[in-house]
Order: sequence, then structure tokens, then C-alpha cells
Amino acid sequence: MNYLYVLEDANGGYLKTGITQDPAGRYSAREMAAMGADRMRVLTRGSRSDMLDLEKWIVQRWPGPFNKETHAGKMNLGL
Repeated sequence: MNYLYVLEDANGGYLKTGITQDPAGRYSAREMAAMGADRMRVLTRGSRSDMLDLEKWIVQRWPGPFNKETHAGKMNLGL
């Protein structure tokens, strides 16, 4: 099972969208602190292929500051 998640800061600010098989083990406390992330919110779960497609769709349109994929922001809607 794979999970689509977003990282948020303490004020609910959007930092990153990603996928993982292990939400609890994806980032250490040190990694979360380095990004200013306060929490990981799981959006949905499914096959790796489906989660990759959803992640790409989101990141193309609304990249977080820690989304470094080459497709990040390629379809930025400015919302």
C-alpha cells in the first residue's frame, strides 16, 4: 500500500506533496524540523502507480517549496 501525503508547517502552510509506503517512518524528527514541517497529513492510499500519478498532477499545479521534481510547477495555475 502506498500513501499520498502533504507536509504542513505549524500554521497549516503547505510544504510538500509526496508518496510513501510508511508514513510514520518516512521522515525523522530532524528531517521534519529542517523543513519546518509540523505534521504529515495522509490524503489517500492506493497502488504506487495511482499515487505517483496523483502526486505528479498535484505537484505540477501546486508545488510546495520542498517539491524539487523537474515537473514541479510546470502547470502552475497561480491559485
